This record gives sequence, structure tokens and C-alpha cells, in this order.
Amino acid sequence: MGTLSGTVGALDLFIDNQKITTSTATISADVKGIVAAQILGSTSFTLPSVKLKLSSLPLPEPISFGAKVVTHTQKSSDTALQGNMSLSLFDIKAPVDVSAINYKLNIKGMQIKGLEQLATVQEEIQKLQSSMMAPNISETEQKALLKKINGLPALLTSAVQNILKKDDTEVTLKLDVNSSQGKAELETDIRYIGNGVDINIDKITQGGLAEILKIAEGNFNFSAPKKMISNTPAVLMIPMFSENGLITEINDEYKLNAKFKNQSVILNGKKMTAEQFIELVNTFANNNAPDNAEPLDDLPEGLIEELSKQDIEELKAQGVPDELIQKINAFKEKTGN
Repeated sequence: MGTLSGTVGALDLFIDNQKITTSTATISADVKGIVAAQILGSTSFTLPSVKLKLSSLPLPEPISFGAKVVTHTQKSSDTALQGNMSLSLFDIKAPVDVSAINYKLNIKGMQIKGLEQLATVQEEIQKLQSSMMAPNISETEQKALLKKINGLPALLTSAVQNILKKDDTEVTLKLDVNSSQGKAELETDIRYIGNGVDINIDKITQGGLAEILKIAEGNFNFSAPKKMISNTPAVLMIPMFSENGLITEINDEYKLNAKFKNQSVILNGKKMTAEQFIELVNTFANNNAPDNAEPLDDLPEGLIEELSKQDIEELKAQGVPDELIQKINAFKEKTGN
């Protein structure tokens, strides 16, 4: 349908006492058409510099980075689409030792029939939202709206069922984080295999991993140099994962390898049923819930004792989960530090 390119001027934004400064951005697009509300073609967005000055995290210099987003969508057949997206953050200057982050997502085998249904459902949701905001809605109109709202899960389920195709629909994801101490990598691929199981959004929402393992197979791999993790707040999480066998230490690297197939799982070389894996994950989640927070006696010697109140606040600002902060405080209280 055509190509376009342009620039967006530099900006200074103030949001809740947070200052965001951006350089001039470049945008380009090559549009081939539109199918099922999906734009076919390629887009690119590059922002050489972003600076964040956060009042919640006082630092001598703003956090800064560059960013680039690239997307591409095309027909893989007369009945399906495939697409990919990449996000890169580069020249990162922040309190943590991270220089670049790269994220790639690829989806193939998205059936056009289902995507058309999904677009219709999205339009219906927008109409319902507008109707609900209208003034002076009568009781009869409220009942009609409620009936339509109650019917949305069935419409959504039907759309998802028709988007997926057995042994054709696949999602792959790759994330890598670079630092002066090496690179952490996460890679996963998930394929829809059907197995005669009908997709049900409610069941997946309620059953979670158990339902997903019935209809999909794939791999999940994570690795990171030990010296890289030891210099970040993530080191506090390692004992929680390792004691449950979710993470292993091999050649000075932390690793997690999981393969899912035929409702069985191979986790770090150990084969188990899907039920055993789910029980392991549930045990991990329950043992590390905030209500069960225990002192972290197995952390590296001297690590917690050296943390000041300000250090703990900085850990919170860097995204350390509240349950870990609770464990740190419990440990310091126990040891009198």
C-alpha cells in the first residue's frame, strides 16, 4: 500500500515528578496491506536517547538508554499469518551492571479465520464499553448489556480455537541481557499440539500450567554467569530456586532447562510427569509466599549483614519482590543486624 518515514522531535515530559527526556526519533513503515485487522509489512522505530530522572530513586545522573523496535508481519499461506518483533535497549547507563537488553518474539501459524473473529470480539468490547458509559441507561438496556458481557468468554474462546492450528501454531521468544560480567540468556518455544483438547479460556485461566501442558509442547532454557548474578539483587532469589531443583549450577553458570512433551517434563535432566512438575512448582510458590517468609540462612555469608536500610530501599526500587524484602528484614532481625 505504500512506504512512509519521518521523525518525531525531542521531548521533555513530566509525569508525577518524574522527568523523561527523549532525543529525536525516526520512524519508517512499509505497508503491504491489512488482513484481519493486522497490518502486513514492516515497521521500525528508533530512539537514540532516553533519559529518566526519577524522584523515587535519587541518583547523581539520570538513567539513560537508546531503544529500537522492529516489526514484520506477512502471510505464510492463504489461511495464516506469521509475525516477529524485536526490541533492543542499548547504551544503558543505570545503577545496575547492564549495558544492553535484546528481546525477540516470533509467532507463526496464526489462522486468519480466528484473527478475524478476534477483531470482531474486540470491536464488540469497545461498543459495550461505550454503552456502559452512556448516561441514563434503562434497566432493560442494562440487562441486555449484561447478557452480551456474559457471552464474551464464549466468543473469545471460539476466536482462540480458530487462531490456533495443530502442529502449525508456534511461539518462540528470546531475551538476552548483557553486562560487563557476561550475558544472561532466556529462550523458549511453545507449539500448539491440540491432543483433541478443546481450548477453553476459563479452564486455562483457572487451571494455568496444567491446562497448557495438555495442549502444548516446547522448551524453556535459561543461563547466566554466576559472577553476573552475584552482582545483582537476583542473587537473593537463587537459593529459593536451587533448593527446589529449578536451577542448577554448572561450570560457573546458573542454568534452567525444561522440555515439555506428551504431558511429561524433563527438568534439568530429570524426567517427571506433568503432575509431578506442577506439584514441584506449586510447592515452590507456596514455600516462598509472603506468609511463609523465612530468614535466608543459606545466603552467602555476610551478604545480608552488610545491607543498610538505604540498601534495602534501593533493592525495592530495583524490583526485588516484597517477599524477599520480608525475608531480608527477618534475617537481620534474627541476627541483630
